[in-house]
Amino acid sequence: MVCHGDACNPNFLIGDDGEVSGFVDLGRTGVADRHADLAPAVLSLGWNFGDGWTDTFLTAYCADGLTVDRDLLELYIRLWNAE
Repeated sequence: MVCHGDACNPNFLIGDDGEVSGFVDLGRTGVADRHADLAPAVLSLGWNFGDGWTDTFLTAYCADGLTVDRDLLELYIRLWNAE
């Protein structure tokens, strides 16, 4: 799967209609596990909007049948924080 590499909120452009209209900062884009992108996305929610958004985000992410391995997500969060 192609991953952004730094999937934090400021790197996603959102249009007036609420839809993603583009991406910036693609220097780390490559093939990776999708949990590698979910980790900075989850962390960024806290940094940009405060605590309490993780479950809402992951519920929306899984709305079309995707699943999240919470242990794998936690591993990537620890790796992200170790950088």
